[in-house]
Amino acid sequence: MHAVLPELSARASGLDVSEVIIITLNDRLPSVTPERNALIEATKHLIIASEIVTVNRPNFTITRELYSAAFADSANATEQSLYKEAQRKFGQNCHLAGIQMETGRLIVIMRSEKPDDPSKAQLDAMKKAAMQLPSDLPGFIALQHNDISSADLTLPHFKDKAALLAGYLFFQTGADHIAGVYLSSYGTISVSADAFGYVGVLLRNPSCRFEDEGLPFQSGLSREVFKQILTPEITSNAKQTI
Repeated sequence: MHAVLPELSARASGLDVSEVIIITLNDRLPSVTPERNALIEATKHLIIASEIVTVNRPNFTITRELYSAAFADSANATEQSLYKEAQRKFGQNCHLAGIQMETGRLIVIMRSEKPDDPSKAQLDAMKKAAMQLPSDLPGFIALQHNDISSADLTLPHFKDKAALLAGYLFFQTGADHIAGVYLSSYGTISVSADAFGYVGVLLRNPSCRFEDEGLPFQSGLSREVFKQILTPEITSNAKQTI
């Protein structure tokens, strides 16, 4: 997004410009600089040259659509509803960014023929967090996922995958000062009669070298109670402001 922001701003400054740029990758986003630069330059070229509708390359395709055609029922959509509509039309793994001005708006949607695998990014984030925490004190790592709902926290495959990644952190990286990893969905607050907070899943580190006394998260809930907490009657979605 940052790489093409000047071109987006220049294009959106034109009167009555309302478009969607759709980038479809054959594979995941290239990490090799020449391939990434080729994608960036092709995207810039299509944004600037209004007469071009499609750019085809061996590893990707870029197309231009009118906003009204791509999002016919989303003229005044909020950011959240627009993202959900993009996922419905372009796939659950699409990524959306853009710019909106008084004169016009441009939305860039990127998707891949291969599903996203956030495992490496999640593990890298946990490793980085563990390194930043002092090794002579107990600590814990909190992860908030912006691509899942609170109900997804109860799914066995989500917890199994999270436990596999946390287990690697605990046993293969020497992070014995980390007491646990706490996972929650972004912006979902659980409200009860006397308290509110982020409902999450805790993965405790059995190899933590510090005593349990004084550490947080020493009590938990059964799976049945956990699911009850996530019922619509006592759960509300709120956007966290930092």
